[in-house]
Amino acid sequence: MAALFSRRPERRLKSITSISDREFGDIKVTRAHTSRLAIKIEPNGAVEATIPRYATLISLRALIDKNRAKLRRNLKNLPQIKHYSESEIKQIRRKAHEFLPARVDFLARRHGFRYAKVSLRNQKTRWGSCSSKNNLSLNIALVLLRPELIDYVILHELAHTKHKNHSADFWRCLENVLPNYKNLRRELKKHTTFLK
Repeated sequence: MAALFSRRPERRLKSITSISDREFGDIKVTRAHTSRLAIKIEPNGAVEATIPRYATLISLRALIDKNRAKLRRNLKNLPQIKHYSESEIKQIRRKAHEFLPARVDFLARRHGFRYAKVSLRNQKTRWGSCSSKNNLSLNIALVLLRPELIDYVILHELAHTKHKNHSADFWRCLENVLPNYKNLRRELKKHTTFLK
């Protein structure tokens, strides 16, 4: 069996390259400071991989083959991306600026969270994030979701102001303020973050 990692220079990958797969086409490969090989599917259906610095192409291809059925299934269930015009995206952005910061403030006050500031972006792969300084970044596409899902994302990021990882303490914190978060989390996965 081929080794997953090799320190032989000729087998290292460049920072960003690609490999061709018979089923998934060109797969973008990024070498990063990580200990695991990971494969993800972008909203547009492109398959991408992140690999450790000394990972080999053989190990990546083995991982793809091992997960081929799962990747095929996930591609089939990929949410359809609705294409928005420039004017529609401007309207969505305006609605997001009118609604989301006020909603963050309301939920933070209601549940005793403290954050620094809120920024809004048209993000490709994330609904939201929380920085080490408790700055929240939210996707403008949130305003296209039903209110309960918007609150889930906001409370998820607010919980990160107290717990910077997804530890058991983090999930307990979120469950305290949103008991049905598991159902909302599952539902959110059916939606795409990407406005195009």
